[in-house]
Amino acid sequence: MRRHELLKRNGPPGESGRCFPEVAYPRGRRPKGSLFVRSLFSHLAWLLLVLTGWSAGGEPLPAAVPPVELPGRLTSRPPADPTKQSPTLPSAEPSDDPPSSEEIQEVQARCEEGDLQSCFELGEAYRDGREVQPDLPHAVELFERCCRSGLLLGCNSLANLLQSGRGFDRDLRRAHQLYQQACEGGEWLGCVNLGLLYEEGRGVDPDPARAARYYHLACEAGVAAGCNALGSMVHDGHGVPRDIAAASSLFRQACDGGEPMGCANLALLLLRGQEVEPEVRGAANLLRQACEDGFPPACANLAFLLLQEEGEIQDLQGARRLGQRACQAGDGMGCTVLGVLLENGLGCEPDPRQAADHYLMACKRGHLTGCNNLAGLYCRGQGVDQDYRVAFSLYRFACARGDLLACNHLGVMHENGWGLPSDPEQAVELYTRACQGQEPSGCYNLGRMLEAGRGIEPDPEQAAELFRQACELGELWACLDLGALYEAGRGVARDDAAAILYYQRSCDGGVEDACLRLPRLTD
Repeated sequence: MRRHELLKRNGPPGESGRCFPEVAYPRGRRPKGSLFVRSLFSHLAWLLLVLTGWSAGGEPLPAAVPPVELPGRLTSRPPADPTKQSPTLPSAEPSDDPPSSEEIQEVQARCEEGDLQSCFELGEAYRDGREVQPDLPHAVELFERCCRSGLLLGCNSLANLLQSGRGFDRDLRRAHQLYQQACEGGEWLGCVNLGLLYEEGRGVDPDPARAARYYHLACEAGVAAGCNALGSMVHDGHGVPRDIAAASSLFRQACDGGEPMGCANLALLLLRGQEVEPEVRGAANLLRQACEDGFPPACANLAFLLLQEEGEIQDLQGARRLGQRACQAGDGMGCTVLGVLLENGLGCEPDPRQAADHYLMACKRGHLTGCNNLAGLYCRGQGVDQDYRVAFSLYRFACARGDLLACNHLGVMHENGWGLPSDPEQAVELYTRACQGQEPSGCYNLGRMLEAGRGIEPDPEQAAELFRQACELGELWACLDLGALYEAGRGVARDDAAAILYYQRSCDGGVEDACLRLPRLTD
């Protein structure tokens, strides 16, 4: 699914005098490997990059916007409480109910009598601070004891702590050794974590083919997280041949085995129509299952589906509930969903001030569409005081991290001189970047610049090709302008039939200018 826009534009993107009246849907665009591919805890790469006033372009964030915490690699849900989680797989399924003080005493007594499973459970309690004061050194001691005595879950959990460096120096080399010991001894979670090290190149040279073999071992042994991780690699052709059908089967296996990310990934395949016809209701059911199983990004993605005005399952109140659930669990996309609802009064009274607060939360959690939409509010002065400087910094921030719509908007600011001197050449560079990433508004705006010879040598033929590309990607103003080129015979051979075709497409999408041009060619 490409990013949709919630509101129809009042004019073409980049038209002087308009400050982005559209709101981007919270698509949650991700880098390569866009499926949910990590263990439920490996996403704590989130914690590796904390911005303290720095942005990729070298410009600090404005004082009005607090420093933003961003992930090194967006892979899965952001942590609700990062101090109590490890960046790798949990060593065992957590209990539904925390142990009582009496239970802890009983577990401790059994551990002292030599019961290794009780020692392991006690180590988990000290690691997580459940019914006892957190004591990582004591947890390490207990996991070490279990590992030495042959309880390989202890090796895996000890490696978790060594990899994360919680409370002591990180030791990836020893973590690798312990994961390997666990994996070779038949503790298959160790195989999954070993695969993660090789896939991501943590403490070892990256080796995706080897990572896939470890995931395969775990999956064959019935570990659902291994099936999901292998499915992601097969889907992307990363270390193994690309095979969408096989990836779908692996995600199904993971989902049936209780791995919520497997259900979420299977839903994404259904929505994209890969190997099967797009099936919104089936995808929604899978996302709901993953959400109920505790995977906040699935709640956020389901909320996004329920938002869509053209969708067959629109439910604004349901979207609000799911967005709140995901946002409260720390998922930035959920906060963006709430911002969209509040900004536009969907199922509630419009409240741009609250929308700005939710977009800010989303941006701080690394969801770049939240940064983009917050910038739009600052640009328009909705819910916040109009401030082009803040808008510029937020667009630049999001663009530097791969949000191509933000790159386009940044180009519009440069082109029109909103809050800074007009710089058409810089605008062309930003539009080019956006277009190369298949952002339709970037292609359209680059076409405009080429047609007018603004910031670049005029080239109507190339402008026509860019309008065609943008039109095919869904930019309706590009359809209008391509129709105008066909009508005038500029950059293309004059062709009234083609002009009518593109005007009609634009008109059907709600562009009034296109509707007004049709009669002169059809009467």
